[in-house]
Amino acid sequence: MGEDDIRDMIDSIHDEGVVEKARLIRSSGRFVKISGKPEIYVYLGDREDHVVVDSIYCSCTGFQTRLAQGRPTCSHVVAVRLGLSRHRSLTLPPGDVARIVWEVLTGGLTGRLRKIIHGLE
Repeated sequence: MGEDDIRDMIDSIHDEGVVEKARLIRSSGRFVKISGKPEIYVYLGDREDHVVVDSIYCSCTGFQTRLAQGRPTCSHVVAVRLGLSRHRSLTLPPGDVARIVWEVLTGGLTGRLRKIIHGLE
């Protein structure tokens, strides 16, 4: 993504708080890429995890709220679009990817991904 593309994206968000938070979390090391096609990242939060798909969808409440207002974005999506300066990238079988996404969407946290990261499985 070029500098002009980034500037246009940020200008279209109309929410400086989202952009500022995105700039902070893009280097947090809390993003884990678990799939390349589609591109799926999991943001490992303190209390809740989020799934970002193809830099256009996020499972967080902020994204859902802004989507209802016609502004489909959040700090997680913007962070991925800006380019993550720190993240992990794993090669996982499709079954693990599906299970991780399911855990986040249904329970808010993924124990499976945390176990994989910490070498417990």
